[in-house]
Amino acid sequence: MSYFTPTAAGGRTGQVQEHKVYDATVSAGNLLRHTKVEQLTSDSMAVKEIRQYLTTTDFAASEMTYGERGNRTLGDFVFYRCHEFLVLLSKPYKHRA
Repeated sequence: MSYFTPTAAGGRTGQVQEHKVYDATVSAGNLLRHTKVEQLTSDSMAVKEIRQYLTTTDFAASEMTYGERGNRTLGDFVFYRCHEFLVLLSKPYKHRA
């Protein structure tokens, strides 16, 4: 794992910048998962864009958005938070498998 410096993360410590998981030994051929925070919000207090790498060049990007009270929204999902713990995930229509 690597972390943003406190200067880059709004004075906070512990904001993950990049996370890699390997099988057995650290080498490119053993990489299982790779996640990278590409951008923080304008106030540097939350993640704006995160990427899940499928290969070294192919990735799936997710842009995080936040409501007026700081709750994270993602498409039709709204995450309600209470003291930093997820307490409810709601979706306005019935989910189909």
